[in-house]
Amino acid sequence: MQPADAIKDTRAERIEFLRSALQDAADGIEPGTEIMAKPMFGGAGYYAGGLLFAMWYGEGLSLKLAEPDRDILLEIPGAAHSQFGTNVEVPETFLTQIELLLPWVEKCLAYARTNKRSGRPGTPGGRKSKPR
Repeated sequence: MQPADAIKDTRAERIEFLRSALQDAADGIEPGTEIMAKPMFGGAGYYAGGLLFAMWYGEGLSLKLAEPDRDILLEIPGAAHSQFGTNVEVPETFLTQIELLLPWVEKCLAYARTNKRSGRPGTPGGRKSKPR
């Protein structure tokens, strides 16, 4: 994991920094889980097993959470509402203190598995494209 002063400014470096933080957290939950970043709306979507569970659009890293978990996370200083209703942006300190990020990644991975619309179209859990 990179130290706080190594957080990069370019879009590609930021996307990779966030993927790495999520990977470190996932390794503490389910070793062997691969976290992938894919371009999405000028930012990135983060996937585990084909399921979308986190996003970044130029502000903070937002995690897709069930409503009770969103409410709890929003009580933590530095957490913020995301532009997407099911997501909450985590405090920046979570990105360099993986022990703070880990329980929230665990919750959002569990939520993504129960939310059938979590994946990208054509992936497990994703919406199927219409036949032509």
